[in-house]
Amino acid sequence: MREKLTMKDAKERFGNAGFFLLESEYKSAITKMRCKCSNGHIIFKKMNDFPRKGGCPICSGNYKKTIQEVASFLNEDGYILISKEYKGTKEKLDVICPNGHTTTTSANTFLRGQRCQKCLGNYKKTLKEIKIIFGNEGYIVNSKKYSTASEKLDVICSNGHEIKTSANNFFEGARCAICYHEYTRKENHWNWNPNLTDEDRLERRSHEIKVWRKKVYQRDNYTCKKCNKRAGVLNAHHICNFADYKDLRIDVSNGITFCKECHKNFHKKYGLRNTNKSQMKEFIGGK
Repeated sequence: MREKLTMKDAKERFGNAGFFLLESEYKSAITKMRCKCSNGHIIFKKMNDFPRKGGCPICSGNYKKTIQEVASFLNEDGYILISKEYKGTKEKLDVICPNGHTTTTSANTFLRGQRCQKCLGNYKKTLKEIKIIFGNEGYIVNSKKYSTASEKLDVICSNGHEIKTSANNFFEGARCAICYHEYTRKENHWNWNPNLTDEDRLERRSHEIKVWRKKVYQRDNYTCKKCNKRAGVLNAHHICNFADYKDLRIDVSNGITFCKECHKNFHKKYGLRNTNKSQMKEFIGGK
């Protein structure tokens, strides 16, 4: 059986931790005893607190502060405490920030460095505020209610398209999808080929071309033959180009698999017309 500690043992343990024991009687290792730290703070600690919890909480700042102390460290950053009661570091307090916003925070949150969310824009906005934000870019919000930033809203874009979007999507830069598709179609698309006729474009979407494309992918194991990237966004490329070599359009030997980026780089280097096997050999060989 472990021998019971004495008052002498308690004074020695407290002394080794930098505390002067103020009690005259020792009861047990889990009994709180009054003591004084090296800076003169009088506190209560247990024998079992040493060495894991051996420091002075007042010296380290880890103690329950008074409402006056909370108001003081808020004032150091220009904040004014409105709340009249303070129960603990996790309790929400009403404060006014240096920019005049009335908001809530806790002592814990404030001590961790978080400041006024209204100043940062990170707060729940009203429907009126949402309408102003959308309106600054020519968008009209028709919704009558607003609950959360992820909620879909009825909106009319600056070009008159009726769409549904959320405040979150708008804040992240997403705009009217209809406008986007209109302005990235045909000649506005990076891969637009002005040399193709409407008949050629219809043929590109034919069943035969879809079968050809699949066979090219299967033969190449769904792997880009330039960079060896597998799967992802792939393009079946005509070695002898589609517009000039109509008899080779569904010839599998005239196809090769590229990833989207390598396909784009090929046409950037060699153009869209009169592509051939020698260009392909040069492009693939220059890995």
